[in-house]
Amino acid sequence: MLTTSLKPKACRHCKTRFMPVKQMQIVCSPMCGLERARIKREAKEKAEAKIKNRLEREQFRARKEKAKTWSEHHADAQKAVNAMVRARDAGEPCISCGAPWSPTFQAGHYRSRGAAKNLALDPRNIHGQCVQCNLHRHGNGIDMRIGLIGRYGPEFVAAIEADNQPRHNSVDDLKAIRAEAMAKTKQLKEKAE
Repeated sequence: MLTTSLKPKACRHCKTRFMPVKQMQIVCSPMCGLERARIKREAKEKAEAKIKNRLEREQFRARKEKAKTWSEHHADAQKAVNAMVRARDAGEPCISCGAPWSPTFQAGHYRSRGAAKNLALDPRNIHGQCVQCNLHRHGNGIDMRIGLIGRYGPEFVAAIEADNQPRHNSVDDLKAIRAEAMAKTKQLKEKAE
């Protein structure tokens, strides 16, 4: 029969030194063993609850995304395109009045979304405008036209004004437009840094 001499160990729960009775003993007393088991059980339950909550949130997001209407998808796409335009025009003066760029600049439409729904998501029709021009002067269309001609030329403005082709975007189209705009925004922000 082979006997091994046991050496003192540190308890894995209370960290006190003790002389083990068995070779695989890791705690100094049954109380430390129970407390260690309770702590491990609570940690496991907490980890399982965290995974369960994450799965529930993902399922909720999926149900919410599935229940979205076309209008909500269009609004999401518009928000993404506007953010992309603001990132694209960062540092440029207001297209209408020439005010220096500000972080409060908005995405102003040359042809309004109500008058030209087909151009609502077209970045050629959207440019950085100060709040004063976009909100208080209702887009400041005359000065915006002058600014567009100065920045891009009369052919560019004529092309926007002549574009009356209807665009019937499906939900999948709107999702693709949103994803593309978000990727472009990220790319523009990384380039600016």
